[in-house]
Amino acid sequence: MYNRDVGWFVNRKKPKHIGKLGRYRAIISKLIAYGFEDFLMHLGLVKGPNIVRKLQHRRGAAVSHKDPMAIRLRYMLEDLGPTFIKLGQIMSLRTDILPEDYTAELSQLQTDALPLPVDDIRAEIEGSFNRSIEQIFRDFQEKPIASASIAQVHRGITIEGNEVAIKVRRPGITNLVEKDLSILRDLAQLAERYIPSLKIYGPVKIVDEFSRSIKMELDFFHEGRAFDLFRKSFSEEEGIIIPRVYWDYSNSRVLTMEYIPGITVGEFIEEKHSAEERRRYADLGVRYILTQIFKFGFFNADPHPGNFIITPEGKLSPLDFGMVGFIDRHMKEALFAIFEAFVRKDPNKIVQTFLRMDFIEEETSIHDLRHDLNNLINYYYSIPVAHIRAGKIIEDLSRIIRTYHISLPADLALTFKVILTAEGLGRELDPEYNIIEAAEPFLRDYMFERIRPKERFTDTLDFLTEAGTFVRGLPNDASMIMKKLRAGKLKLEVEIKGLDTTTRELDKSFNRLAFSIIIAGLLIGSSFMNQFEGGLKVFGFSIIALAGYFVAGILGLWLIIGIIRSGRI
Repeated sequence: MYNRDVGWFVNRKKPKHIGKLGRYRAIISKLIAYGFEDFLMHLGLVKGPNIVRKLQHRRGAAVSHKDPMAIRLRYMLEDLGPTFIKLGQIMSLRTDILPEDYTAELSQLQTDALPLPVDDIRAEIEGSFNRSIEQIFRDFQEKPIASASIAQVHRGITIEGNEVAIKVRRPGITNLVEKDLSILRDLAQLAERYIPSLKIYGPVKIVDEFSRSIKMELDFFHEGRAFDLFRKSFSEEEGIIIPRVYWDYSNSRVLTMEYIPGITVGEFIEEKHSAEERRRYADLGVRYILTQIFKFGFFNADPHPGNFIITPEGKLSPLDFGMVGFIDRHMKEALFAIFEAFVRKDPNKIVQTFLRMDFIEEETSIHDLRHDLNNLINYYYSIPVAHIRAGKIIEDLSRIIRTYHISLPADLALTFKVILTAEGLGRELDPEYNIIEAAEPFLRDYMFERIRPKERFTDTLDFLTEAGTFVRGLPNDASMIMKKLRAGKLKLEVEIKGLDTTTRELDKSFNRLAFSIIIAGLLIGSSFMNQFEGGLKVFGFSIIALAGYFVAGILGLWLIIGIIRSGRI
């Protein structure tokens, strides 16, 4: 059991108005308290153990240093508040970057928060509309139906009499998020500079992607448009109902949508229901998710049981569209290629797809990657389809992706996680549910779609159009190159990896050679000087010759020491 501060969202009613420097101190303090001082020392933010010792007494109240790092990370993110909780939730979807123990732990991050006083919520609504709440809604219930770290939801009735759910952004949350994003980017830049093992994952790129994501989530206009997009797309799908957005009652800080009565899928799972009912909702939920990916090319990136309502009429209603991913035709082709590779027992197809889409770094061993993919495919090839778990395949494939530092686009990585989550949802409702069987019709339709004459004609037309544009531009491009060539302004930039190291080694070699020549010259010159009869002599040796021998000896000793230290004798 943890005797710890239960977090920002419990102990504070709303974000504290502190400056960036104060927030920096708070974040560094928490990193030390939860046992991440080594990370700070690598970044150069904590120099020496003194400051660590001053703050380490907090660790006992925060978390035990014996606990796994994944657990400490989760509790620390919860303690740091909404921005870090959201970051953790998004990283829990990145199985291509983090191992399973981390993604499993981060997926447990909770955004539940103590409700804000209703006066604060009323002030936020009235401030966003510049009207009193009585002029906006016929009825506004003071008790919230949900409260999270970013927003709070209340029931109400519009002037026209429509029953609605009113989602209100927490006051001051945007200022806190902006500070945190700035600090996160600073830390990411330092990580890329001082921790080479993290640079390959692109910390700055991850923070930038996260920054775009959370800013869109804070803008309720964005979520409202997502509701409209999904509502239109699923208008003819039986069993799915998407709440309507009331735009006259919505803005960037307030989202008013149709209130859908019912219970969450999570609550349904806890209750006793027949196997047929459970199987029906499992199939409905999974097919809803697969339809998004394979038919429409966009998807809700966080389809967990708490984000679905089962209505009294037996329909399924998704509630949260704050995080939406998009998958284009090229990403669909990558997904299909992976599926096809398993069916045809062809690991090279996955490798060629990754190469074509520029996912693989130049340093990656293609031979080793192909070997590991072949072992993975052979392992699953002999297992009956009924016993194969798509989630296990994705986890094993993600492990290979991490090992070879394959850089997947964020939306494609999210797609893998969404499929994994969909399978988990289906199996929670029906332990015998098989998502591979559910996906077969979608994959079959996609395969036929690819070979359809209309699609082939469209692809050919696109290719000819691009080729025509390229050919038409050749004369102008060639003319510009010739002009620069004649004017002597044509510049070629050539980058040879490792050239700096080679140059330094050559410099050292030439320096040693020059030293050797100088030493030889001194020895030969001194020997000649010693042959002359005149001049001052000591023990029969010319003083000038002795000086030459002495300098040559010093330089020779210096050269020998340098060679020995270099380890190359």
